[in-house]
Amino acid sequence: MKAHLPVGRFSKTPSGDAGFSLVWVLMLLAAMAALATALAPNLLKKEGRDRAVEEDDRIQKLARGFESYSRRNAVLPGANTWAQAVADTVGSDLVSVTQVFPQFATETTSRRVLLIDPRFQPNTSGTILPFSQTSGGIDPVATPALVPNIYARALLASSSKRGLTIPYASGLAPAAMFDQLWDWAYDPSTASCPLSPVNANWTRQGQNLHIGRIDLRGLFHLISFRKLTFSANRGAAVMIVGTGQRYFLKGTTLDLYALTNGMRVLRHVVEEDASFDLASPYEPLVWWGFENGGPPGVAINSGKLGSAADGQLTNGCSALVGTLKTPTYPGYSTNNASLTLDGADDYVDAHQPLMNSFTQFTLSCWINPATLTAGPHRAFCGQYGVVQAGFTAAGGTLELHTASAGTLTAAYAHPASEWHHVAFSGDGLKLRIYVDGVLVATGGSAPTGGYYGSSASAFRAGGGGIFDVTGNFFQGAIDEVCLFDKALSPSRIMGLVTNQLP
Repeated sequence: MKAHLPVGRFSKTPSGDAGFSLVWVLMLLAAMAALATALAPNLLKKEGRDRAVEEDDRIQKLARGFESYSRRNAVLPGANTWAQAVADTVGSDLVSVTQVFPQFATETTSRRVLLIDPRFQPNTSGTILPFSQTSGGIDPVATPALVPNIYARALLASSSKRGLTIPYASGLAPAAMFDQLWDWAYDPSTASCPLSPVNANWTRQGQNLHIGRIDLRGLFHLISFRKLTFSANRGAAVMIVGTGQRYFLKGTTLDLYALTNGMRVLRHVVEEDASFDLASPYEPLVWWGFENGGPPGVAINSGKLGSAADGQLTNGCSALVGTLKTPTYPGYSTNNASLTLDGADDYVDAHQPLMNSFTQFTLSCWINPATLTAGPHRAFCGQYGVVQAGFTAAGGTLELHTASAGTLTAAYAHPASEWHHVAFSGDGLKLRIYVDGVLVATGGSAPTGGYYGSSASAFRAGGGGIFDVTGNFFQGAIDEVCLFDKALSPSRIMGLVTNQLP
C-alpha cells in the first residue's frame, strides 16, 4: 500500500529553512540602513538648529550679564576681564562663559569673543576698555571727545559649529566690520555672513553666527550740578561753584554736599539723567560783578540765570580795576573791579525783561556818584514799567518806584565820590530802602493784583531808560548789581555789604 502526501503541502529540509531566514534578515538590515541614511541628515540638521537656538539664548543672557555687572560695579569690563565679570554676574563658571562647547574646554575654535567699537574711547589715556567710573565723571566741556555717543557699543560673537572659529580675538574689531556685525540679521534664504570676506569658511554659514549686542549708551547718564560739591563712589570731592555737567555710569553713587558748610545733603544712585541744585533759594537771579573773564563788552552774570542774563556794556563803558577792595571794604578782593559810567549814554543791558510778575524783589548795588546835582533821574538799576531804583531829579534823594505798589524815597546822607551800598526791597506788603545795610525808609503798599508789574522793557543798570523810556544815565561808578526774586531780610542785606551773597 502506498502512502500519499496531503494535497497542497510540501516539505522543507532544515538547510532550506535556514537559507530562507537569512535572506529576510539581510533584507531587514538593508532597509534599516537605508532608513538611517535617509534620516541622518535631518537629525543632524535638527541637532544643529537646536544648538543654534540654545546659543542665541545663551549669548543674549551673557550680554545682559555684561550690562548688569557694569551697572552694579560702575565698571565696563575689557577684553581680558569681561568673561570673569560676566561669570560672576550670571552665576556660571568661566569655561561655560567662554566656550560654546564647555565639554571641550581646551578647544580654541569655539570661544566666545568680546568685540569693542574702536571709536569708543571713554578713557583720557586713550585706551578703550576697561573703564572704571572716575570720581569726577566725564566732563562734556573739558573732554568732549570722551562723551558717550553712537559708538559706545560692544558685542559678544560666537559660532555654534565646532571648528568654525570667530576670526577675531576679544578686543577691537575694525570699525567697518563692527558696524556690519552690529546691523547683521540672519537671512535663511541666503545664509550669508559678514565674516565670510575675512574667513572663507564662513561662506553661507550665517546660521552658525550669534551676536549679543551691548549698547553702552544706555549705561551713561548726564547729571547737572549747581552750587555744590559732589563725590562719586566715595572718591575725591569735586566742587561746582557755578554750574556743571558730568556723565556717570548707571549705578554710580553720588554724595552731594552743600557748597557753603560742607554738610552732606543727599546720597543718590545714578539711574537716569538728573539735576541737582543746592544753591540758596535766596540766591540772586542776576549778579553783575564786572570782573571780566568773558567776551569784551559783556558783564558776566554769576547769578542763578547764568549766561542767559549776561549784560551788554554799551557805548564804551568799561571796568575800573582796584576799587571797592579790602581792607576798606571787607569781603572784596584786592583786584575787585567796578563799572565806570559817563552819565551821557553808558548803561548795561540784559536785553530781556527779568522782573515781570514778581511778588517780591530785592535790588542792590554799590554806587559811587560823581555828582549829586539836580537833573533828570539817575538810575541805578531796574526795569521800566515794573520797578526802578536810583536818584530823584532833585539829586541827593534815593527813590524806589513801582508800577503797582507806590513810590518810596529816602535822603542820601553822603557826599559824591564815596562808595556806599544801597538796597531796595518789596515783600508784597511794604517797600524798604537800605543804605550800607541799615534800613532808612519803609512805605508803599501791597502791589495791586499781588505782583509789582510787567512790561516788555529790559532789565538794565546805569540808565538807558529805567525810570523813563530813555535816558536816566548815572554818572560815576557802580558795582555788584544784584536782582533777587525774594525780599531779603535785614541780616541778609547786611551780608551783601560784606559780599556775603546768599
